[in-house]
Amino acid sequence: MLAAVALAAAGCAADGGDRPTGPSPPDRLSVTLHGGGFGGFRVELECVVADRGPCAEILDALRALDEDERCSPLAGRDGRAELDGTIGGDEVRAVVARRTDCEERAYARVVAALGLGAPDQPASTSAAPTRPGATASAAASAISS
Repeated sequence: MLAAVALAAAGCAADGGDRPTGPSPPDRLSVTLHGGGFGGFRVELECVVADRGPCAEILDALRALDEDERCSPLAGRDGRAELDGTIGGDEVRAVVARRTDCEERAYARVVAALGLGAPDQPASTSAAPTRPGATASAAASAISS
């Protein structure tokens, strides 16, 4: 798969032992968009509180990307989405680079989940969250673990 999608267990001991006891890190997702009509845009999502819907949609887009078996190359698309965070105690890191039709669909879902409009045609920046900690949506759909 062309997209670098990695879900790695966080907090495992170096010797392969069990996870340490104690609270898990909070469910947060940082999304950075480069190009694609958005220039440089970054938002921090609180996935347990106000940003459940966008986080769930973004994670679903990554799962679908990982499950796509056949993707066709695309030319002439700029832009990529970088995602980094922790969900359910697991580290989430992904890059969606718009090099294939599969990545293009995932990228469009990430952009839509943030309420930014279509790629290469962003919505008004006044409606978009522009600072860390800003919420992308108040949707309250549950995140599947």
